[in-house]
Amino acid sequence: LTFDTHDTAQHLAMMERLSGPIPMAMARKADHGAEEFFERDTGRLRWPELSGGERGRKRDYRAEDEVERVRPLAERLSDDALLRDLLVPMFRIDPAERLTARDALSFPYFKNCDINHES
Repeated sequence: LTFDTHDTAQHLAMMERLSGPIPMAMARKADHGAEEFFERDTGRLRWPELSGGERGRKRDYRAEDEVERVRPLAERLSDDALLRDLLVPMFRIDPAERLTARDALSFPYFKNCDINHES
């Protein structure tokens, strides 16, 4: 699930492919260094426009292909519904919507595990 890239825009695009779009509210809150990656009015990630890197180089179709090869997490785990139902919410981009470790312990995936629920 790690991404073999050092390019910020490509990394963000890979995250979106895996977990879904970056929420507009988060994009709008991006600091001044990160705001160049998002459309100002829609909050949409500027991919593949930035595939040539942040420096405005020519589009890098190889980088675009690498992003397209990232399969969404739900698709990757289509054979294991219990694991998918646990991991997909854990990988949500918005922390407010992300499943916490404490909440994850109550998922059916851990039904037959002997887990100590004490904090």
